[in-house]
Amino acid sequence: MDEREKELVQQALNGNSSAFEELVLPYRQSLLHLAYRMTGNMEEAMDIAQETILRCFQYLHRFDPEKTFRHWLFQIALNLSHDARRKKSVEQKYLKEFSNSDNRLIYCLILIISGKVLD
Repeated sequence: MDEREKELVQQALNGNSSAFEELVLPYRQSLLHLAYRMTGNMEEAMDIAQETILRCFQYLHRFDPEKTFRHWLFQIALNLSHDARRKKSVEQKYLKEFSNSDNRLIYCLILIISGKVLD
């Protein structure tokens, strides 16, 4: 990790929000592109990129300065993307299982809870 990033991490840990912004700003677009490639959905990718930055802020104290900040940040994004794909896979499994007419009420409830639009 370069000296400037080490300095920004330390400043951010000391409460300097401008330092945190300067630290993550260069990676914003790349995070969005990664999340989009993983999910294929821009809205979901934007949520993942935002959540990545929030988690970075929340867990910055766990960052190992001997490693690269970029790698750590992108690992958070990858983990969140994998979680979103697993969640989507489980939702689709249950939606498919409950989509027959005998289980229409359960199907509708699952759609409502998951935020899907009813047809």
